[in-house]
Amino acid sequence: NDPAYDWTATDAKLSGLASRGITPLISVYSSPTWTTGGRKTDTQYNPYAPKPGDYGKFMAAVSKRYSGTFTPTGGTSPLPRVRLIEIWNEPNLKSFFRVGGRTNLKVYLRLVREAYGPIKRNNRRAIVIAGVGGPRSTNGAGNLGARQWLNGIVRSPLNVKFDAYSQHIYPNAAPFSRTKAFPSWNKIGRASCR
Repeated sequence: NDPAYDWTATDAKLSGLASRGITPLISVYSSPTWTTGGRKTDTQYNPYAPKPGDYGKFMAAVSKRYSGTFTPTGGTSPLPRVRLIEIWNEPNLKSFFRVGGRTNLKVYLRLVREAYGPIKRNNRRAIVIAGVGGPRSTNGAGNLGARQWLNGIVRSPLNVKFDAYSQHIYPNAAPFSRTKAFPSWNKIGRASCR
């Protein structure tokens, strides 16, 4: 209910989806300049990484508001529960997530760590989705390839918890077709996490 937030459009969209039996997924992937040290781009979203603690606090507000138990001021019933909550969008690509001129896995994992606990406290049945890798085969130009991104998360010493991993695949062939592209439907395989 903090008046600094304007949830009007999001409340309406999520309520509309719930009334139609559609399962939404929330993904928060833009930063206000007050948490990025004033850094921003001219894109629709700001890819500069927020301070992890600030991100965690905002995700606490998101998960509480859409826990299925929160009735906003002036409301007559609780807002819908959203169970699928994704931590950023394609953070292995600097056009979506950056620290300086490149993506940064350690900073991303700190966002996940700061967001996971508050989300689960406010919505125990939430599924916190991490990774959310963009479809890139190789490293370079400040980006990390999907395979290195996934391996970095699996092998991270930061003890980061999450419930599911997401990898975006934009296939250049049907699911069982042989292709040289990575990631593709037939090349992801399994990841073994601790």
